[in-house]
Amino acid sequence: MFFSLVLVMVSFITAMGVMESILIFSIMMLKMFIIESSQPMLINFSFFCDHLSSFLICISLWVTSFMILSLKKFHSYYSSFLNFKLIMSLLLILSTLFTVLKSIIFFCMFEVSMIPILLIIWGWGYQPERLDALFKIFFFTSVPSSPFLIYLLWNEHSWIIPLKTFKTNTMNSLTTFMIFSFFLVKMPMFSIHQWLPKAHVEAPLIGSMILASVLLKLGSYGLLRFSLCIDLYTSYMLKSLSGLGMLLSSLYCMLSPDNKSVVAYSSISHMNFMISSICTGKETSLLGSVIMMIAHAFTSSGLFFMSDMMYTRLKTRSIIVIKSSNNCCFSISFGWLLFSAFNMSFPLTSSNLGEITMAMWLVINSFPLKMILLSYFFLSGMYSMYLFYMTTHSKMANKTLFIPPMSTKESLVIFKISMPFITFPLITYLITI
Repeated sequence: MFFSLVLVMVSFITAMGVMESILIFSIMMLKMFIIESSQPMLINFSFFCDHLSSFLICISLWVTSFMILSLKKFHSYYSSFLNFKLIMSLLLILSTLFTVLKSIIFFCMFEVSMIPILLIIWGWGYQPERLDALFKIFFFTSVPSSPFLIYLLWNEHSWIIPLKTFKTNTMNSLTTFMIFSFFLVKMPMFSIHQWLPKAHVEAPLIGSMILASVLLKLGSYGLLRFSLCIDLYTSYMLKSLSGLGMLLSSLYCMLSPDNKSVVAYSSISHMNFMISSICTGKETSLLGSVIMMIAHAFTSSGLFFMSDMMYTRLKTRSIIVIKSSNNCCFSISFGWLLFSAFNMSFPLTSSNLGEITMAMWLVINSFPLKMILLSYFFLSGMYSMYLFYMTTHSKMANKTLFIPPMSTKESLVIFKISMPFITFPLITYLITI
């Protein structure tokens, strides 16, 4: 445990000041001690802490460190300082959301967490179409929350931990699906995903990192908390829709000419896989979903960072224009290789462990799901290799292009993002001994 804490401490000192690092390090030590208890720890009548919430808070702190490190001076120091304040306010909201005990406070924090990303896209978006992206985010994330809010106000029980008090036996499958659409639209599930690719395309790098590594995990966290409330028919319906979404999202990744759009739809396919796994309700599948949720946070952040690195150098996201432009730059090519391998769940990585664990219960007694998963694994490897090949090994569209190598700051960000994949088994072992 001490070795893992030292690694985290050194990482935060490189990203922030010493005082901020000491403060965050103290919080993480408290969370590490809490995570060793077998039962949820009640802090008071409104807050608690268990294995899942402690681990997600630690991951949020790690993600925040490399998001702050990748901040750019957009127009002035004041703009960067505003981004810093938005990131820290989001971290405070997430810490409250992961430890709150009452469902109504959980709902409020869930909705408030969308405000920082709305402000980032509105203030630092690339194109005038960001207003359309803001409308889609507001519409798709606000309308499905109404049934969940009505049910919370109608239900006399307001606790999250005693899941058995969530009376799903009095509701039909359609009502249950409408309530859980509050979480599904945040993940998002295919067919209600239209807001996410648009938001990623219009958002700056910090906005894409927040969306991929933090906000998409809120839907997964809520679905994990209320997973025992999913009835059998709703489970079949969600697994069918998410299985179809896995395939269609992967096919779109093969056809999209925009590298940022490819990463966005890759996130959608991974999230739909996670929805199918959570709907099984098995403990092994839930564990695999948590591993996949953490692995996806770093994989998608790394791919968005590489995409933004190419955009800042070439002023385009088109795969056709930037193809083979990384031949002259080994460091950028290695970054694409690293995160493409993580995205396709290369063996001995945490994403590979998560996908194998999730697939164990999905393939039992279900031949259609076996075929869907086989197709998904094949397509996932294909579009990951396609993204790497087109940016590094294909025929150059413009032979006059020159890409400067990575800076020290960019190399440090990539190291911080990829470090959890390398040290994940070691840190897990050191925490549990």
